Amino acid sequence: MSADRTQTFSRTRWLVLLAIAILIVIVVNPFSLFFLNDDFDSLPVYGQGEFIHKRGTRLFVELSLSLDFHLYGTQAWGYILTNLLIHISCCFAGLIWCKKMAKNFGTVLNNNFLLLGGILFMWFAFHSETVFWTISRTASLGLLCFFATWLCFFKTGDNKLWLAAGFVFMLCGLFSYETLMLVPLQIVLWHWLLPVASPQKKYTKWFLIVCLVAIAVYLPVRRYITLEWIGSYEAKEIYAFNLMSLAKNYGSLLLRTFVPPMQNKMLAAGIGGLFVLCTAIMATIIIRKRQGGKWWWFLMLNWLLSYVLFTSLGIDMGGYESERYLYVPSFFFSVWVMYSFSLLNTANAVKYIIAVCLIAYHAVFFVAALSQFRHAGQLAKTVIKTIADTPVGLGETTALENLPDKAFGIPLFRLGIKNGLKWLHPAYDTAKLAVASRLLNVKKATTNEALFKSGYDTITKTLTIKFFPNQKNDD
Repeated sequence: MSADRTQTFSRTRWLVLLAIAILIVIVVNPFSLFFLNDDFDSLPVYGQGEFIHKRGTRLFVELSLSLDFHLYGTQAWGYILTNLLIHISCCFAGLIWCKKMAKNFGTVLNNNFLLLGGILFMWFAFHSETVFWTISRTASLGLLCFFATWLCFFKTGDNKLWLAAGFVFMLCGLFSYETLMLVPLQIVLWHWLLPVASPQKKYTKWFLIVCLVAIAVYLPVRRYITLEWIGSYEAKEIYAFNLMSLAKNYGSLLLRTFVPPMQNKMLAAGIGGLFVLCTAIMATIIIRKRQGGKWWWFLMLNWLLSYVLFTSLGIDMGGYESERYLYVPSFFFSVWVMYSFSLLNTANAVKYIIAVCLIAYHAVFFVAALSQFRHAGQLAKTVIKTIADTPVGLGETTALENLPDKAFGIPLFRLGIKNGLKWLHPAYDTAKLAVASRLLNVKKATTNEALFKSGYDTITKTLTIKFFPNQKNDD
């Protein structure tokens, strides 16, 4: 069967992508998830219009969460639904961006593999934090603004006002996630790789100026809010010029693009290394046969460069926290790897089987991560309900023992317990609540309320609520 190389991404393919998007909403089921950790501290504050209470610069994200707060209040499903809609929008906008970019490079895409790239990104296993955690839409909203910025630039030839629209989206993107700091470098790379005859080449200097002006506006605002030009937390290893640590962190980010969280780091490194080796062999074959072309190089370089901003932090190999760092790299990887499959001199049936197997691999771990977030959310909901429903007498205080900081590799109550009770149960007096001891990471637990036992000390007038998950292991 010959490959489909038509220029038009047919309506049928868009409908297939839409059907799969509806399927992912059904599978995730926003009603099955709940608030976690930072949500309890931040969402009520955003709802009151206070956007820099933690000296953060994610103002566009905070504005979107404030709107959700006024729409959904204490209903977690509404925030999760918004996360899903942003993620799905990134999938559609990303494919439009690919078509426009490839056209500028004079590349005719195999639309079946482009569709498969969009599906892979939609079900990419390591998007859990961005999709399932209400407050963590930073990476997806930033990527959506990235696509909007570029699509505005593409229309500059029709009307120069599109440059102004691109500036606005670029600024929104910077105030969502710092990954857009790389856009000027991407424009330079794009200009360098573009064919001389490309009609967009004459506008690249204006794209670059607009992006640099947006960054020039963003940085002083960031400096004013955070008192730093570049965060000392995000860039501590860069400031220290710790090359070994930076290389190690880059390697961990690369490996976690291929493997789920694992407690056995050697096993994770082995499986991830095998994926990296197979990817490198495929890339080497394409390079040796000169099949890649400039579009292929542009995608690959963007994929590998998009980790750079997070090399000072690295990523947790054993938990789901920080998977947002993989969101942008995973888009470039998804479309690049599927485009690479389309270039291989192998039977189409074999290429499609490999592509579908890769999507299935990610879909399995996507659902596994979803299950963990559901368990964590139900545990958080039950803990808060148990505390709120336990009667406290006049003059009594409440002490919490074994309060789970983290469950299943997901932050639960590392912070936010008092604000969560105050928000979800306004009548509860949190001034008389104290945390006596914590569990660092619950790896197995049920949400049966019988696991929470209370006892009253008549001498100290203290009500103690003890939590009894099945197993407690400290990381």
